[in-house]
Amino acid sequence: MLAPRVGRGRAFLLVGAGGLAVQVAALWGLTEFAHVHYVAGLLAAIELAIAHNFWWHRRWTWRDRVPGRPALQVFGAFNLAAATGAGLTLGATVLLVEAVGLPPLAASVVGVGAGALATFSLSDRYVFAVLLVLAAAPPGAGAATLEPQATAAFDRYVRATEARVEAERQGTRPFLWLETLAARDAREARAALQRGDVHMTRVGTPEHDGPLPVPGGLVHHWVATIHVPGAAPAEIARTMQAYERYPEIHHPAVTRATVRAHTGETWQVRLQLAMTKVLTAVVNADYDVRYRTLGPGRMQVASVGTRFAEVDGAGTAGETERPVGRDRGFLWRHNSYCAIEARDHGSDVQCETVSLSRRVPAGLGWLVGPFVSSVPKEALEQSLRALRTAVVSRRSETPP
Repeated sequence: MLAPRVGRGRAFLLVGAGGLAVQVAALWGLTEFAHVHYVAGLLAAIELAIAHNFWWHRRWTWRDRVPGRPALQVFGAFNLAAATGAGLTLGATVLLVEAVGLPPLAASVVGVGAGALATFSLSDRYVFAVLLVLAAAPPGAGAATLEPQATAAFDRYVRATEARVEAERQGTRPFLWLETLAARDAREARAALQRGDVHMTRVGTPEHDGPLPVPGGLVHHWVATIHVPGAAPAEIARTMQAYERYPEIHHPAVTRATVRAHTGETWQVRLQLAMTKVLTAVVNADYDVRYRTLGPGRMQVASVGTRFAEVDGAGTAGETERPVGRDRGFLWRHNSYCAIEARDHGSDVQCETVSLSRRVPAGLGWLVGPFVSSVPKEALEQSLRALRTAVVSRRSETPP
């Protein structure tokens, strides 16, 4: 349940009440059992309550917003908002007692209310804010239309990619991208995988080191590989097929997941994707997914996007879809092709994504550029890391 459905203000107060309980319990435990001095204990308890409140506000009160900053940076901003609210509480209480003559208890009630209002306002306007600069951009800068020539160019690119993937399936090309690297580069990549890193490669042309320009859009093509220790390809596939758990496994990138049809190794799923990089976009994405076992220790998984609609007011009662192909153009098409191979007491998981987005509007490169250029890479890396975490966690929970 999202906070807007119960009222953001009510959710804020409920979380705050929980934070007060955490603070009191922590202070009691630190002073009574750990014998910490009450001042140090109070400071620690306050910070613990702030962390509690931040966790719940991020996942409930303001869950419909995904700030375009790292979580640690948002947490620091929330600490400043909380400190401002606490300072206002103290100042208002002293002022009302000394200057107005209110009883301390009554003054503190008013002070707490003023402080809470300040914390809520700062959190709503700045801490958990989502930049909406495109709304104030020149007419047409925020809107984009998927033109037939862009779709045709993307489809041609996909056909070439799928022909190569089919050659990898048949064994006429190396199965994994790492096998095409020079010997030294391959050794370094293997060592990085064993350290837990993700090996990333942009697929492009000699003329274009970045996204590939096509008429009316940009094609983004990335290949990433990760090693999952101790897991067979079939185990990894089972985790990939747990679509109903995607909002948990891939939070906050996936906020909703539905299996629309399932027959054998073919799935039709709808995912609600949340993408953030300064701007935030939420997209309902439909995929046809096919799992193929290629023999002992090898699998391929192809996810072909069939429909993408940007969402306004995600998670609220007023949630609506923009017309398909007439939105801000951050994700018009998206396919992924994964290869899984048993190796080194585990499995290598390679996924490559091919996506289509708008071109960067003139004058808005500082705003739109980071989104269309960075999100495809970062989303792929985060997805593979989340998959590995889920597989390893599932193995640890399964009794031998």
